[in-house]
Amino acid sequence: MSTREAFLANVRTAVAEGNRAGNIPSHPGRSKVGYQGAGDDPVSKFCTEFTLAGGFPFVAEDDDAAWRKIEEIIRRHNTKNIVIGVGEVMDRLIPAGRLSDLVGTSIVTCSDSGEGNPNTKTDKLINLSPRKADKETYFGSDLGISTVEHLIAETGTVVMATRPDQPRSISLLPPVHIAIARRSQILPDLFDLFDLFSPTAETSSPPACLTLITGPSKTGDIELKLVTGVHGPGEVHVIIVD
Repeated sequence: MSTREAFLANVRTAVAEGNRAGNIPSHPGRSKVGYQGAGDDPVSKFCTEFTLAGGFPFVAEDDDAAWRKIEEIIRRHNTKNIVIGVGEVMDRLIPAGRLSDLVGTSIVTCSDSGEGNPNTKTDKLINLSPRKADKETYFGSDLGISTVEHLIAETGTVVMATRPDQPRSISLLPPVHIAIARRSQILPDLFDLFDLFSPTAETSSPPACLTLITGPSKTGDIELKLVTGVHGPGEVHVIIVD
């Protein structure tokens, strides 16, 4: 057995021991120090916390209101290049031709097959498989639109799961990020997210990458001054729909 194989064998053994039912440490007491929850109105709680973190929440009364908000953001930034994920809620909110008619240059739709989003007008569409995408494509985008895995009401956090049709570059590289979420995706507390991926949970294993985003990108490394948008989107919007 090589050194690498021995190392990996030790890791597998340690993981198996740690994930064995009965050896899982319980969460700390869910009092004021631990579990916070979201109160009686998780949507309002998320919007409050997300705003405090520097984000821009919007609760849409219907699909048309959600689209009008997306259009407003695109026009306000004079957007020319957009990269979007795919999915049921995305197809529902962005019908055929809407983005293509609105944006003059290009729309990159992330699709595992490379066929692009069938609801987007093909004469202005760049079809792209994220597995073949280069970072310049994402860096060159003015705006990214994605769905989410969950929202955390307690902290105003957007939870993104990396998938073939939704690479994390959508939410990390364009200077403006629009995340579209359903009310049913809101979790009250961060503990509730961890519970979904605990070894005893009945859900599937966690994705390759789970990204937690609380407001725009921030850094305070230089002279202890808080600066946004240095290494990620400087503006983050969350649109909540039914």
